[in-house]
Amino acid sequence: MEFLDIANRYIPGYGLLNRRKRKTFERSPAGLQFIRAVKDTLTSIEEIRSSLAWWQVLFSSPETIYAQAKQNFVAQKTRLLIDIEQTDEYKKVVARIIWEILRAEYPEFKLLTPEQKRILTQAEFSRVLQISIPPLLEEEQDVTNPAALKQIQDKKKKIIADWEERLFTSPEMVDICKAIIQERERIRQQKIVQKIVLLDERANALAQAFPLLNNPLPPHEESAIAVLRARYRVEMQKKEPNTAKVEEMLVTEVVFYYLQQATAKNLPDEMILHNFNQRQANRIAKKIMQAFNDNEALLLDHWLQVYKQELGNHIIEKLLLINGKEWIIPSEPRGQAVVNSLSGLWNNRLVNGGTELVNKLADAHAFIQATSFATQNESSFLALLDLYNYSRFATQINENKAIIASLLAPFRPIYEEYRNIGLYEKDPFFKFARMVMPMIVAVTAIVLTAILLNPLGLSDLVFTFILIPTVLVALRAAAEYIVVKNDLYQKARQFYYGGTFEIPEFQINPRMTSAFGNHEKATMVRNFYIDEFKRCEEIEARYQSKEALSEEDLIRRMENVNRRRTLWLEWYDIHSNLALGYDKTPKIVLARLQEVGNTEFQSLKKVLEDSDKAQLQSSVNQLVSEVTTTLSTIPQQIPVDSADNHGGGPQETPVGSDDSHVGGPQETPVGSGDNHGGAIVELPAVRAPINHSPRLFRPLHCLAHQKRVEEVDCIVRALSTPIAG
Repeated sequence: MEFLDIANRYIPGYGLLNRRKRKTFERSPAGLQFIRAVKDTLTSIEEIRSSLAWWQVLFSSPETIYAQAKQNFVAQKTRLLIDIEQTDEYKKVVARIIWEILRAEYPEFKLLTPEQKRILTQAEFSRVLQISIPPLLEEEQDVTNPAALKQIQDKKKKIIADWEERLFTSPEMVDICKAIIQERERIRQQKIVQKIVLLDERANALAQAFPLLNNPLPPHEESAIAVLRARYRVEMQKKEPNTAKVEEMLVTEVVFYYLQQATAKNLPDEMILHNFNQRQANRIAKKIMQAFNDNEALLLDHWLQVYKQELGNHIIEKLLLINGKEWIIPSEPRGQAVVNSLSGLWNNRLVNGGTELVNKLADAHAFIQATSFATQNESSFLALLDLYNYSRFATQINENKAIIASLLAPFRPIYEEYRNIGLYEKDPFFKFARMVMPMIVAVTAIVLTAILLNPLGLSDLVFTFILIPTVLVALRAAAEYIVVKNDLYQKARQFYYGGTFEIPEFQINPRMTSAFGNHEKATMVRNFYIDEFKRCEEIEARYQSKEALSEEDLIRRMENVNRRRTLWLEWYDIHSNLALGYDKTPKIVLARLQEVGNTEFQSLKKVLEDSDKAQLQSSVNQLVSEVTTTLSTIPQQIPVDSADNHGGGPQETPVGSDDSHVGGPQETPVGSGDNHGGAIVELPAVRAPINHSPRLFRPLHCLAHQKRVEEVDCIVRALSTPIAG
């Protein structure tokens, strides 16, 4: 082994010193001791090698001999260090070794002054470098395997990192740390200035490739390329700058701005395409930057044709989504009628089909009994003959009954009034008053007739004959009184409560609250049924306004009448039918909601396919045509941004991520939201600016159906949510 090899064992890193430093140390008293120790070790090694005969190996292995020699070396090293470690010469050698290590492994060391370097190399925590780094340097010289070499380098980096952490946490080294930080920042700023010069040249080239960047980018007053330069400077101040991302986001904002303008002009306000346009703008921006980096032409026409296709598909898909999800139409029809539910039994095909014949026979029998023409057959066989005759003449009997009922129809209000009094009136005073008043009106009509006829001096016989029609007129007057009285009472009651659907019969009651869990859900059900009642009334009003109705109109009108009756019965079951348990009413409501939702969704698809789809496609074509013209237009005057415009840039407003799925603070996107109603600022530098101006856009009929299905879906989800507690 050579002298330096042994010297490095006694003082790690001794070989890093130059010859002059080593000679200076070796001439000192401590150095002389060091030289003697090294030479003694070399002599011992040579003696061991030369005196090691073959017969000695038989009695003692070489490992044992070398272990003994190593033990002797460690003991001699310990004695040497005890003798010299307190000497100034040894301390200077150690400090110089640390100096050489830091100069090679810690670039910031050269940023310090000589005095700061001296203090740092003499620091106690720096001794770890003199002990740990030199062995790794020796290993690094002997290793050729890249993996092993990288492992050694990682160890060195970790040792330096731990040492630097102790440096920056040591109170005595505050001034040195400040100097390192300041010098680091100064060098970094110099590199930033050099990088920004190159970035400005790149920005100019990008503006030539995509001239629209020379236009102002709202809300900034500067051109988009000036905003890009300002963002370069902000980005370069970050620890890990990503200028490519800055360029991509800036171009995304520009494309997004014009897509939003075209959307606002050519599509209805209900088409909220903010996130879609963001994604598409980012896709186009990536294509632009890729073409620019590859020095290729910008294929804007092709990229916007892809946008047109995806936009059309996106709008159709969005219109068919209900609250962001697909509407599923169940294959099973509405379930069986709820027991004791009037709405379930009303217009039920099975019930109606089974009772049709029985109703006819019962009507015929009741009519014959009422007219005293019924037979009194005690024999069961003869009774069957009566049923047979009833079935034969049921049609004629029903016709006769209908004629009599029609003739008595003017007096039906009297029957309804007294029926209502007998079944529902509870107050004795009002019951008596309501019973007497129609009689008083009828008697008054008879008395007035008698008074009017009295001057004529008619005989009693003639007066008796005149009394017969007078009684009929009096009854009609009583019936008219009842109609007018009920109408006035109903209007006064509605006026008192504030509207047709504000009367107590349409208010939330404890039954509904118990059925749906809370007052909010019950209110949703109430509002739903009131809306359905109003829709039926609007449909009926449209039919009444027509002078003539077609066969289809008549069918639709009858369907609307039956639907209205069914809704009334459902509301009665929900609100007031005490024969039906309140826990059964949610089934009625959910079935109705599902029926309305399915009907509206089918109408949505039909209207969209029949008329709105073509209109939307025309608007999309116009939109893409305008965007293509705008993005391909070269500004009339391209402003030249001087180098003086490199000051503090405006606040960054890059387009944010889709739907805020990315964590952390979000930057405000350009033109946040799809507010198509507000005016879009005209860009004067563009020959054909897209400026939002109101135009005769025919409303999409499918939007009304979509909104209705979404309302129904919200109610269904609310009612399907389990009741807490």
